[in-house]
Amino acid sequence: MDRIEISKILRATLDDHRMSRGEKQALRARLEELHASRKDLNVVRAILFDVARDEAKDQTTRDILGWAEEAVKVLDGMRRGDQGETIADAAFTPGRECLKRVTGFLASAQKTCDICVFTITDDRIARAIEAAHRRGVSIRIITDDEKALDLGTDIPKFKKLGIPVVTDHATSHMHHKFAVIDKVALLSGSFNWTRSASEVNQENVLITSDPRLVAPFATEFDRLWVELPKKR
Repeated sequence: MDRIEISKILRATLDDHRMSRGEKQALRARLEELHASRKDLNVVRAILFDVARDEAKDQTTRDILGWAEEAVKVLDGMRRGDQGETIADAAFTPGRECLKRVTGFLASAQKTCDICVFTITDDRIARAIEAAHRRGVSIRIITDDEKALDLGTDIPKFKKLGIPVVTDHATSHMHHKFAVIDKVALLSGSFNWTRSASEVNQENVLITSDPRLVAPFATEFDRLWVELPKKR
């Protein structure tokens, strides 16, 4: 796959900020001539987002494009999972990669989203949770009782929106950092849902659709959801 050629083709179609029917047909024809594999198409998609980011005029637009790229990756991964292939993805900080994985993961939720995270203070992630709630995803949140009172926490905002929240009310910490969407995909790792985790810390995120991992995390969430309120 000639990255330079594909980049030139895509940039040419971006001149008027729209892709005409003829340009779509030409792009498809060229990819067919190259006998583009699934891997090749993933490369083309990455080039497409790079071209779009280069055209973006401000950081907010570039951030949105990054979010969209990661959301598309999760959706594609879930589609492959339906065909018997397992999602397996990882990212590390400092940098925006973990943040993009988390927001993309949340954006891909269709029916349910169970979040079990020590602390949530990053408004970019909070907005992704709110967006999922607004589109009808059933969200449940478990978090640490002390961190739920921290300056900048988004937990009161979620409660105000009607998102159910459970805290641990214990001398020890509820220190998990994982989420399960639609009972079919898991996000876990050391990454706290905070700005410092993205911008300063050495952290990691892992995403998988392997049912051998998804199932026990989903079961643990359900156990905590029932047991923690009893300990108050």
